[in-house]
Amino acid sequence: MLRVRVSLLLLIATVVGARAPAAQGLGSIHGVVYDSLLHEPLRGAIVWVGGVQGHAVTDAAGRFRLDGVPAGRHVVAATHPGLEPAGLFTLTAAATVAAGDTATVGLAVPPLAIFWLRGCHDTLGVRADSGIVVGAVGGATSGSRLAGAGLLASWRGLIQSGTSDVLVQEREARATTDSLGAYYLCGVSTNVVVRVRGYARADSTGAIDVHVGPRGVARLDLQIGAGGRTAALCGVARDTAGQPVPGARVIVHEGASGLTKDDGTFLLSGLPAGTQWFSMHAIGRERFEQAVVLRAGDTTALDAALRPVALTLDPVRVLGTRGARILAQFERRRLAGSGYSRTEDDIKKMGSMRGVLSTIPSVRFPPRARAVFDLTVLLPQGAGGLCVAPVFIDGELASYEQLRTYRTTDLVGLEVYPRSSTVPQEFQSAVSTCGVVVVWTKFLR
Repeated sequence: MLRVRVSLLLLIATVVGARAPAAQGLGSIHGVVYDSLLHEPLRGAIVWVGGVQGHAVTDAAGRFRLDGVPAGRHVVAATHPGLEPAGLFTLTAAATVAAGDTATVGLAVPPLAIFWLRGCHDTLGVRADSGIVVGAVGGATSGSRLAGAGLLASWRGLIQSGTSDVLVQEREARATTDSLGAYYLCGVSTNVVVRVRGYARADSTGAIDVHVGPRGVARLDLQIGAGGRTAALCGVARDTAGQPVPGARVIVHEGASGLTKDDGTFLLSGLPAGTQWFSMHAIGRERFEQAVVLRAGDTTALDAALRPVALTLDPVRVLGTRGARILAQFERRRLAGSGYSRTEDDIKKMGSMRGVLSTIPSVRFPPRARAVFDLTVLLPQGAGGLCVAPVFIDGELASYEQLRTYRTTDLVGLEVYPRSSTVPQEFQSAVSTCGVVVVWTKFLR
């Protein structure tokens, strides 16, 4: 009996002894995640160790702790939703863990100066516009990266003149993709929306809106169509409860527009391939906007959820706060008399969009033999010449194909400036010396 007890004790001792090294083979990792672009700790970042179950979330000071990490050398990784717009999906650092000990590690977002050194050809210094847009450009048909493609960013900057006057200045930045199709647009605004367009030979993307934000870096990948090939876009508009939204206006800017059907579905065809800017809006709902990639000869599907918005209503117009402000500007221009204008009451008396435009002096149309329903406006230019006037719908550069989808009952205002010298600054273009047509609708936000 004694021999049996001794054997049992030895067996227990052996098992305990076998388990002890395993417990002693674990350690911990603690550290801080820091956002060098914002110059502050990164709160709410998810931190984990490759091959080890579990994760930690950083606190307000950016601190984290991971326990139960096997001894050895590991890769510590962190991610945060706020880093994705800058193209920084995962931060990593190496850490060596000793059994029963705690290793310290720091993870940091690279500072803006590092991005600047990588892709910009001058010194960062102190400047009003210090943002960077980075990305890659590929072909919408081939999918391969495009070397030597051009990028153009444009935005409006505000400059103080004197003690009380503020001037609006058009600014731009240009770049060219390298041999791998990558680009850096340096020195763009971080405070206002920057419009970026990519182009290669005779093809280009649409004008894509980018808000760089306080981090100073934004990532935008683009695809450019080739040979004028077209694409299509389909989808459905729903509210936040999942119910279809009929009659919502869907627009592919510089492409086409239309309305959603009773079941909320839509289909736009004949669109330029490549990355384009898409928007959808309906009365009483927030505007939905994003970039979409349209592939040549294919149909892209896109669903949108339109959230409700509180509207300020008056007896005539259904407009949001921004709409009221913009129409106040329209009213000031109308009273100044620098161009020709028509109010909502004027437009109501007209039976067609062409009829409204026909009441404006200097407006001409292509010969009816060519296009009976053509709304293209021709304005005088030079000695007896004519030019095609750019058309803006709700402040956005649009096309006459888009204008055809609107009814006169959709409009709340119309402006025509016959010559480039009379065009307000916000509608001037460096690529056009013609006058402009400006249309304001009830869908304005």
